Amino acid sequence: MPTYEAVFACRPDLSSEKVAELTEGVRKFILQNKGEILISENWGKKRLSYEVKGFWEGDFSRIVFSLAPGLIRDLEQNFRLNSAVIRHMVVRVPEKKKKPEKKAKTPGIRPRMPFRKRPPILQRTRREDIVVKRPEDSAEKES
Repeated sequence: MPTYEAVFACRPDLSSEKVAELTEGVRKFILQNKGEILISENWGKKRLSYEVKGFWEGDFSRIVFSLAPGLIRDLEQNFRLNSAVIRHMVVRVPEKKKKPEKKAKTPGIRPRMPFRKRPPILQRTRREDIVVKRPEDSAEKES
């Protein structure tokens, strides 16, 4: 089963017992549907950066769990229907991927740069005049 993380904010005027009861209800939902709770945290009251449903604060909780993908919609619907929850988010936690092994570099050998035309060389003859001299022009005059 995939791993998910749910973070939700409850109304700040709720008592800590009500918030614990709400968190326990979410935990029961997960366990009844053959899920597994990995982490359950209560972050406490935090100030919001903007007003949400008339509140500037929220009591935050976080639960990391594994559950069948089809039941996430039901969990989010429970969050939406509960008037004590002012904001929620459920995201899937990506599994850690194996990093490919790096190839050993050969010391002292640099990769060759692709050929580029050399920029023109600027030479000053007088303060007022600037003459542009290209390497190709000097090679033609010498031959």
